[in-house]
Amino acid sequence: MGRGTKTKKIVLNESGFFLTRQKGCLVVKNIRTKKNVKKYPILERRLGEIQLASGNLVSTGVLVTACFNRMPVIVKTALGSPVGILISIDDMSHVETRCYQYEVIKHLKALNIAKEILLAKIKGSNEVLKKHGLRRIDFSVMEKVNEIYLWLLSEEELDKYIDYGVFPLDALDKLTRKYRGIEGRVANQYFRQIFSLFPERFRPKRRKGFKAYDGINNTFSLAYRILFNKVMVALIQAKLEPYLGFYHTTKFGAESLVYDFMEIYRYLVDDFLISYCTKLDTKDFELKTDAVGRKKGKRVFLNREKNGEFLEKLEQYFQSYVSIRRVRVGKRQRLENLIGEEALQLARFLRCEKKSWVPRIVAL
Repeated sequence: MGRGTKTKKIVLNESGFFLTRQKGCLVVKNIRTKKNVKKYPILERRLGEIQLASGNLVSTGVLVTACFNRMPVIVKTALGSPVGILISIDDMSHVETRCYQYEVIKHLKALNIAKEILLAKIKGSNEVLKKHGLRRIDFSVMEKVNEIYLWLLSEEELDKYIDYGVFPLDALDKLTRKYRGIEGRVANQYFRQIFSLFPERFRPKRRKGFKAYDGINNTFSLAYRILFNKVMVALIQAKLEPYLGFYHTTKFGAESLVYDFMEIYRYLVDDFLISYCTKLDTKDFELKTDAVGRKKGKRVFLNREKNGEFLEKLEQYFQSYVSIRRVRVGKRQRLENLIGEEALQLARFLRCEKKSWVPRIVAL
């Protein structure tokens, strides 16, 4: 563990607590009994993050302390899904990195980044399939990804841009449209196989994200939302623009680079979900009324007890060590740190401080 590494977090997933500042400490109090539950000395500078679920209170003094110490404050729903991040103004500094990012979107680097993201996703998916004895995605798919990349570069309409390294604005869209067709076919094959590992009594037929009704798909979506939060924080701290991606469409309201980066790590979350969800029973789920558009409907979620356990175990998973060397020193690092380090490596590549960027894949 490096010197000065912020390893501690304040995580309030259960309701009924008040986070305040007293005598050089951040203090968690029980709202009902008024008693202190836990203290975190501020001067130790070991706190790296605060997570607050709905149903808890926080003082403005805590928020000021968090901003001064550049600790992101994550605001979550009662079910644990992150909905907001409070960051320090200093986290929006280092404009140079974002300027490079804006310029790169028109250059060969953008096409290369899109290719590496898709290849990383396929490699990661194969790690999960291999671990669980399922049929891996054929190597020819990865060859096809490279063929499309080379095909685009060889088109006559791009020849005149090669010498300058600048491409027509639709070049990246043309590449990613073809890539998304490949990704869709790979995802269908992938989820069909991993869902076969789940008990038949609550096994979903296919992967559905937005407003799914079944408990497994909703549990997957919750885990992905937490991964979204981890990636968002990592990108902001690396001084990158979360809304300007290379693989996902850049459109209003879409955190494109966050979704790009999530593709690299979804397989790790999937492996955790397989391990956790295959041990569940029907009694671990419950029906809850939820608004679907303008209508209310019943959707299945983990019950309160299991939901709390799930959030705790998933956070522990992000704090577990993986066998990927740190850039500076160390043969292993925490998964959450790896995401942050990879974001920094992408930023270095965009600033021309690295000749290439290939996401590192954790072997399962």
